[in-house]
Amino acid sequence: MNLKLIHIAKTGTPSATGLVPAMSDLRAPHFRWETCLRSLCLYLETHDSDVWATGLINQGAEVLEGEGAYARLLEIICGLHSPLVGETEVFGQFKETVQRFLAQKSENPAELAFATTLRTWSNALIEDAKLIRKRHLQDLGSQSYGSLVRREIRELQNPHVDFLGGGVLVADILPWVLKIAQPMSDRSAPVTVHSRDSQRTSKRLAGHASQVRFANLTDRLKADAIGSRVLIVAAPMRAEEVAKWMKSSGFTFHLVLDLRGESRGDSLAPWILTDDITGPRLRSLDEAFSSIAAAKGLAVSRREFAMQEVEVRRLERGSTATHRPFGWDDV
Repeated sequence: MNLKLIHIAKTGTPSATGLVPAMSDLRAPHFRWETCLRSLCLYLETHDSDVWATGLINQGAEVLEGEGAYARLLEIICGLHSPLVGETEVFGQFKETVQRFLAQKSENPAELAFATTLRTWSNALIEDAKLIRKRHLQDLGSQSYGSLVRREIRELQNPHVDFLGGGVLVADILPWVLKIAQPMSDRSAPVTVHSRDSQRTSKRLAGHASQVRFANLTDRLKADAIGSRVLIVAAPMRAEEVAKWMKSSGFTFHLVLDLRGESRGDSLAPWILTDDITGPRLRSLDEAFSSIAAAKGLAVSRREFAMQEVEVRRLERGSTATHRPFGWDDV
């Protein structure tokens, strides 16, 4: 028995927005995995006619089997098709989803056969993904503003992050920050977003409302005793305005990340840096952009080597088949 893969990239077009509702009509044993960028379904090739009968496979679907299916899955869980090359979240999602699926108990012979094959495939995929990550995808640096911010603050003790601004850039960075900044108590929020209109900002970022405190720029909040305070400037404000806000806030910042487009001609440095060694550390937009560009260049190079390694693993796994064209279920 062999596994087949349906892979649909969620491009937003009607023919490629994920697995269609007909999925609920599929009675054959199958494993479904959804990410924010793609939908995937694994099933035994012996149930091919059942799958096609549901209309599950549409014009936007990529259908692969055997070694080709294995290779595509390995590429995906290694993060080689992610916007952030080599990211680990998709690997964790796969492991968690497949472990939860295999924990289900069944006495149905068809379901048992499918689970046995899937277990062998998943074990091999996880083993190969760890090997490829170790050889090619470690220390890639920060390839986005979100990953850069996370790298900057993850070593700080008990970080609390203040955003100046509530626009698109804040929305992009916020999920990265919330993975690191943790509440100091049941009543505290690890992140505060300061904007000109906190009500409008809170609606825009409603999905994170339970973890974020919203405030107007003119609000004066209590300076809680926390480990390290980080300021991320992501609003079109003049350096002088930012410096005045910092002074009036009453907060002592350990790190300032200035992501304003205006920072190239209107640096914060003259306004907030002094000879005092206790002052904040400042990272500018140019420094951030240079760091991201260098990391992306490295990621492109490493990705090529990782893709070659996927091909090696595909061939090696295929050569272990015994009495079957690609029999991981026999291993």
